[in-house]
Amino acid sequence: MPRLPIVFALLTVVLSAPVVAAQVCQGNITLRTQAEVDAFGCTEVTGILTIQDTDESISSLAGLESLAIVGGDFTLLGTESLLSLQGLNALR
Repeated sequence: MPRLPIVFALLTVVLSAPVVAAQVCQGNITLRTQAEVDAFGCTEVTGILTIQDTDESISSLAGLESLAIVGGDFTLLGTESLLSLQGLNALR
């Protein structure tokens, strides 16, 4: 019986840990600014994902770091300011 307090303590820690839910975004999505890229919270896009930089403001894809799946095409347009694809490491 001395193990019961330890088991209870472990269960309490595991059950109280924050749960990170997958955010599935339906349909086609176009991101046009760095602010939109930074605020992106989807782990999956069911349609086409387009990064279309119309004002040369997108220099980082770090906001896409939780993106794992794109169901359609993934297109980069007008992204001359983008220096790296870092942030797409989770993409499968």
